Amino acid sequence: MLSVFISSPTNEFKEERIKIKKFIEENSILNQIFEVFVFEEDVVATGKQSDEIYLEKARNSDIYIGLIGESYGNIRSSGFSATEEEFNSYYNNGGKHALFFIKDCENRDLKTEKFIDVIGNKVVYNTFNGQQDLLNKIEKALAGYINETHENISFDERIVPDSSENDLDKESYNLFLKESNMESQDFIKILGNKFNVLVKDRDTYKFTTAGALFFTENPNKFDGIDAGVKLARFDGTDKTIFIDKATLNGSLLKMLNEIESFFKRNTRYATKIIGFERYDIPEYPYDAVREAIINAIAHRDYEIKGTDVTFFIYDDRIEIISPGNLKFPLTLNNLEDGNSVRRNEIICNLFHHTKYMEQYGTGIERIKTKMIEHGLPAPKFELNGNFFKVILYGPGENILKLQDSVHANKIDLKKYDLNDRQYKLLEILSQNNEDITNKEYRELFEVSRSTAARDLRRLVELNLIQKYEISGKEVIYSIK
Repeated sequence: MLSVFISSPTNEFKEERIKIKKFIEENSILNQIFEVFVFEEDVVATGKQSDEIYLEKARNSDIYIGLIGESYGNIRSSGFSATEEEFNSYYNNGGKHALFFIKDCENRDLKTEKFIDVIGNKVVYNTFNGQQDLLNKIEKALAGYINETHENISFDERIVPDSSENDLDKESYNLFLKESNMESQDFIKILGNKFNVLVKDRDTYKFTTAGALFFTENPNKFDGIDAGVKLARFDGTDKTIFIDKATLNGSLLKMLNEIESFFKRNTRYATKIIGFERYDIPEYPYDAVREAIINAIAHRDYEIKGTDVTFFIYDDRIEIISPGNLKFPLTLNNLEDGNSVRRNEIICNLFHHTKYMEQYGTGIERIKTKMIEHGLPAPKFELNGNFFKVILYGPGENILKLQDSVHANKIDLKKYDLNDRQYKLLEILSQNNEDITNKEYRELFEVSRSTAARDLRRLVELNLIQKYEISGKEVIYSIK
């Protein structure tokens, strides 16, 4: 247990001191970590002289909580009030976790103002207005202390002090159930009992950071969470000109869906006609892209503040960058060996319950395999400072050489009752990636203008080719 010493002018804050102790003792999270000392209960109850106890308690405590209001308090033989004397005892003994809370008030005596100046030169303090505001800020400060100083508590299992069960985003929760093939149940049972990402706190519940990332509408609204994703489609092979861009701050699964939509509207398809079937093959295998994105989100270092995962699409490649170096013992040399090393255990466990993360330690190999099966180069991995980059190279001008049939959208052309000319046109346009005019169609198939117009119009109506007007009245047709 960690000791907490509460110090203040006795008469001014007697009620607050006892309420703080009671608040911590009744908090199901804080009472497992902190033991509170207050003069009114702990010294009086022992029957010992207070001056034999309070300075020693202050000096040896793990956390010092000081309350300051209007009055400086009685001056002791040291020349200081009890509050300042206790703080000096703690601070001069190497104490590094002094938490001061200064009450909003207009009439403060001069010695109190000077004491506040002394405090401000040594520690950061908070102000409060009323008892409930004080309790809320103490809870938040103690939770912050736990998160910062306990190495055995990972980022994703930390409690989010300013959260509650009311922050649940039902859409995100239902999406998780759907992707996990789970039946709809009370979210307290699922998130609290099964996954332990919702923790009981007196008469309410609080999310862990993993819970906030998966099940709240905007995790970034909570202090200590930076979890956004920046998306961009650039014109060319550098960052000079934007074609499309977006910044996402939603729950993790909802962001995955938005990233997929962004990907689909900003990448190409290769169209092939084989026999009486049309195959639309994506520029990149999205299974590989999604795997790289999930790895970036699940394994990023959330302790690096003010940074986002980035997903950038260029003409010739996709780059996915996540904050954080590779976690020991992983290196670029052994990255593809299949070793499972997790930075965020709970986040990975939640992803593992969905369809998105099937096997541990196989993500990098799956990305590589999917890219090669698609007819693309193997991915490249880089470390740039404290950031990990995945580069997925596209086909460029060789998009028609893509081999993937698994990801292709297959269309049975027989259902459209096309004539032989229309079949042949689709085959020519898809193989050569060219366009055609009405005149060229007439010459190619030796038909009249009206027949050519009727054939082409039918293919446009079926969304198999697209029509463009160029240079005045000239119209061209290309594969859709």
